[in-house]
Amino acid sequence: MLISSNLHLVSPFGPVDMNAQSQSCQRNALATGRWMLWIDLAGGYLLLEGERFSIGGGSDHDAADLPLRWGLPKRTALIERGQEEDALQYTQQEMASGGRPTQHSHCDRAGRPLRHGEHFSAGIAAVPKPPLLDAGPQLEYRRPSPLSQSAALRVLPPHRWDGPADAAILVRQTVLLGPEPFNHIRVTKLSSLGIVLFRSQGEWVIRGRDRAAEPLIPDRTLRWDDWTLTLSTIDRGNENALFEKKG
Repeated sequence: MLISSNLHLVSPFGPVDMNAQSQSCQRNALATGRWMLWIDLAGGYLLLEGERFSIGGGSDHDAADLPLRWGLPKRTALIERGQEEDALQYTQQEMASGGRPTQHSHCDRAGRPLRHGEHFSAGIAAVPKPPLLDAGPQLEYRRPSPLSQSAALRVLPPHRWDGPADAAILVRQTVLLGPEPFNHIRVTKLSSLGIVLFRSQGEWVIRGRDRAAEPLIPDRTLRWDDWTLTLSTIDRGNENALFEKKG
C-alpha cells in the first residue's frame, strides 16, 4: 500500500480517505439503509445498503451491521465494497487457519479481497475461549452473479446471527431471488420466476420473468405464485431491532 502526498491511502481497492477510515473505526453500524425481507417457507433476509459494513457481536447498544451470537466484541471486522471485489478488514485479532490468532491491534485499512464461496472467521471472542472447544463463527461469502454486484453472507452452523435471519445481502444494483445457484437469495423449494429486486428513486421495486415491475411496499405482503414476500424497514437509530418481524 502506498501513501500519497495528500494523506490518502492508495490500496488495491482504490484511494482511501484516512480521516473517513479513522471515523469508521470508531462508529459501529455503518450501513446507510437497512431492511428485513421475510419470505414464507424460506425465512428472513437482512438487506443492507452502503459501502462499509461492520461485523461483530450483538448488543443492546450500538450493534454491528452484521451481529453474531458468540460473545464477540462490538466490532471485529469490516467489509468494504468494491467494483470488482469486496475487501475484508479485521479490526482486532484475525483468526488464521487452524484457529490461530494473528495480531491486528489497529484498524487494518489495507484489507484483503473476498472470493466467491470463501469461508472466513468473524473474529475472536471478547472473553477468550478454549480453542479446541470452538474456533468461532465462520461466514460464507457469495457474489454469485456477474450481472449484479450484490453479495450474500450466511453464518455456518452451529453458529447463527444475533436474530432469526437466514442470510444477509449487501445490496448494490439488484438482488436476484430463485432456486438457481446464481441467485443471492436462493430458495430451492420455490418456483423459478426470475424475480429481481432493485432500488428506484429511493423505493424498492420487484419484477419477474413474466411480470411487470411494481413497488414492493414496506409492511405489505406480496404474493407471486408460490412466493410470499414482506419487506420491513429498519429505521435509522433503531438498529437493535434488526430482526424484529413487524405485525
